[in-house]
Amino acid sequence: RWSHKECWENISIMFKVQQRAQFKQMQVEERIKLALSTLSKDMKWQVASNVSFAIGKTKVFFKQAPFEALESERIRILNEAATRLQSGWKRYLFRRIFRMIYNTIAFLQAAIRRYLARKKLWDNMAPETRRRSLLFKVHFKDLAPMEPSLSTIKDTGNEEEEEEDGLSDVSEVWAPGGDGEKAESARSSKAALEVMELRNEKEELERQIAEEHAKATASAMAVEKEKKKLSEEMQKMEQHYQAEQAAAKTEHDQEIRRMTVRFNNEKEEEVAKRDQVEKELQVVRRDVDVRKAEFEQQMSLLQLREQEAKSRVDELQREIKRLRDEIAAQAERHAIAISELHAAHVQALAHAADQHEAQRQTYLKQIDEMRESMDEEHSKQQETSRNQEQEHAQRFRSEVQQIRDRETQQRVRHEEELGNLRQKEIDRGRKWQGGLSEGERNER
Repeated sequence: RWSHKECWENISIMFKVQQRAQFKQMQVEERIKLALSTLSKDMKWQVASNVSFAIGKTKVFFKQAPFEALESERIRILNEAATRLQSGWKRYLFRRIFRMIYNTIAFLQAAIRRYLARKKLWDNMAPETRRRSLLFKVHFKDLAPMEPSLSTIKDTGNEEEEEEDGLSDVSEVWAPGGDGEKAESARSSKAALEVMELRNEKEELERQIAEEHAKATASAMAVEKEKKKLSEEMQKMEQHYQAEQAAAKTEHDQEIRRMTVRFNNEKEEEVAKRDQVEKELQVVRRDVDVRKAEFEQQMSLLQLREQEAKSRVDELQREIKRLRDEIAAQAERHAIAISELHAAHVQALAHAADQHEAQRQTYLKQIDEMRESMDEEHSKQQETSRNQEQEHAQRFRSEVQQIRDRETQQRVRHEEELGNLRQKEIDRGRKWQGGLSEGERNER
């Protein structure tokens, strides 16, 4: 037996949340009754009688089989809940440890990859190579606007070389003893003039080339100065980069040390928590073992009781079989008696029907005689009623006439009395007027 509170606490875990919420809206006794009836249908309690539990004012009473079924189901649900809690806690711990290790490894791998990429870039790009590449970029940037003037200077130089080659050929042709002197004596003066013009142009071009060369040397000197400036800046940048890399490396080492210390601390905390959880699990396992031993004892008792119940069931089945045989014999005797009673009842019904038919004929005759007598009496009563009505009408007429006569007499009497009263009033008025007139005379 359980109290109402203990019963609800023990059986409420066997229902879902929505069902528990619906049950809580009821009174305690109705709630427990509906819950136990639902469980009896779901668990199919097999009881010798239909009554498996009884609800009192303060306690709930059970039979042995339903009580043991409820206890075993409650223990099974509690074991499953404990197993789910333990598995969830283990999953949480292992997931947390895995996530911490995964984040630490990913951080270390990323740091190592960054360090190796920087080292590889530094090894592949030596300072001289980077300086040279930057100086050439700056040099070609300065020479870009001077390309048209350099091309013109180159073209003029090529033309001057061609003219000198032409002059050398002319001098060879006009040398003494040559054939041209005889053939072209008229053109000698013209050729000399052309040579002078060409020499003047050559001098002018040499002067322009000298000026352009001076400009080019000046620009080259400026480029050299810029180159030195850039090399100094590059050295400063390299020193600054080396200092930054050393600081980043030290910071990275410090971060790795901090992460390592943090990882070790968290690992120690996890180990402590794991030890605590293992201790709790050991306690729970001991409790489960104790409950398991109790459950096994209960199961052994249940088996003994089940064997006793089986023996009792066998005895009851034998008794039921004997009772069924006796009931079948009694049923046969009752069937014979019922058939005899039915035959007697049929004969009695037939005799009663004959008697009823004879009585009906006699009753019909009596009814006809009574109808004739009633018709005669009715005709006599009608005649007497007519005579009485006539007499009553004559009496009524005479009474009406008498009433009318009395009314006329009373009317005449009333008229006479009214005339007397009127006369008296007139006389009284006359006396009153006479008294008034005498009073007025006396006053005068």
